[in-house]
Amino acid sequence: MDYVKKYSPVFLSSEDEARFETELKATIPTIRFIDGSLWESLSPPWRSLLSQCQNRTVYLWDPEICPELPFKPLGDGRARGPASGVVIQFSRSLRQDNTLRSGDLGVGFEHGNIEMSHFVKAVWKVLRAINCCELRGFDPTTGGILDRGIREYIVGHGAKALSESGVILKHCAADVCYQVEQDDN
Repeated sequence: MDYVKKYSPVFLSSEDEARFETELKATIPTIRFIDGSLWESLSPPWRSLLSQCQNRTVYLWDPEICPELPFKPLGDGRARGPASGVVIQFSRSLRQDNTLRSGDLGVGFEHGNIEMSHFVKAVWKVLRAINCCELRGFDPTTGGILDRGIREYIVGHGAKALSESGVILKHCAADVCYQVEQDDN
């Protein structure tokens, strides 16, 4: 089976998430947000707004593409929902003290699923429109610049403002630190 994968790491502040939500709802009015992969019942805990979700990991779902989400019953009345294939996984950026840890969006789906392909393209178009700058890697101990012109991350305006105020942008799973790329002239 031919599988398409898409992934983007992100630095989004709460303000950036609010913009992401607004733009997603305007672009894809049928979009729903699943609040985590562990469900308290056999029905998905969907929300009409991203801001209503409590979990760090939220799943973007279009019920017009997949009206019934697959799930695995766990035997105690709860269920485990899908993490990909028919939903897009969104791990939110996490603010801790003087650090904003990266999140990401990721999905894998069957190549022949044209409707899912259109959904993914629409979500990534909204995501790319939020991006406002490049990053540079730096050593937080010495302040020395390690790498410049990093474009792999989507950085929202709120995350940019946090970085400019001294908040360190840090990769979620590695000890790699970033700042907003500045023009040194």
